[in-house]
Amino acid sequence: MNNVKSLKKVISHLIKESDNQRKSLLKEDSNLLRSFVRHCIHEVKLEIKNTEDKENLLRKYIGTILNEAEATGGAPDTPSDITAMNFLKNLLKNIVPSVEENYKELTSTKKQRISFRKHILNAVENLMNNLDADPEAIERDELEELTLNVAQDETPEGFIDIYDDEPGEEEKAEELPPEDEFSKGLEGRDLDKTGRNAAFESFKKIQNQIENEYSKLDADEVIEGREETEREIFRDYLLLNLKLYFDKFEEDLTPDLQEPETPSEEEFVRAGQERDQTEDELIPPEETPAI
Repeated sequence: MNNVKSLKKVISHLIKESDNQRKSLLKEDSNLLRSFVRHCIHEVKLEIKNTEDKENLLRKYIGTILNEAEATGGAPDTPSDITAMNFLKNLLKNIVPSVEENYKELTSTKKQRISFRKHILNAVENLMNNLDADPEAIERDELEELTLNVAQDETPEGFIDIYDDEPGEEEKAEELPPEDEFSKGLEGRDLDKTGRNAAFESFKKIQNQIENEYSKLDADEVIEGREETEREIFRDYLLLNLKLYFDKFEEDLTPDLQEPETPSEEEFVRAGQERDQTEDELIPPEETPAI
């Protein structure tokens, strides 16, 4: 127990060293424990700094994109030089308010909103994949289903049905409910069903708008000076913007959320107070507890 208290004192002292002091003492201090702790602190602080730099860069980038997307469309003489981005801006103006309203209704638990977000993103991506695979697949499937139903209802005169079940009964039994069909690709992830159902209703409101804008773009047209097609640009930036807007919606719901202190943090605070009472007190090398 004494060794643990001593170790906490060492850590509380070393963690308050400046970066320059730490770098200098890393080379000079002969005590193995202090050197090891200093090295760990140095690595953690370096990782934190890198993370903060990345977050600041990302926040700046997100802010730029959100400001552009929230604009009223810009002046008529200043459209984007990429057609897909012009189509996307119009689409976002039409669908984001609807998605935001449905998302912010899910206030019971964050699990509901996570489920909503994942299902919307999955459904949007699946929709574009289907359009890329065969732009006329939906219309043709509906036509074939109608033709099949008509053909099944026309029983030739004199035909004797030797089967007990109705034609297509097994196929009907295997059909998934619309909500489960909507979740294809997310099976086994144990996502909240309230969030899924809300996403299902929300997606029905925006599906046709996404399909209309995406279908207007030539699937094979490569943008001049780039290796991407109009559709690839539209797809990538639609998914990116939806993710960024979901982040923004979540921040709107919990703007002042403070991270609670953990017991370990409280112990470090108390250890720091004890250190202040015995300024410059440090364990001699011979008394340093072994690791």
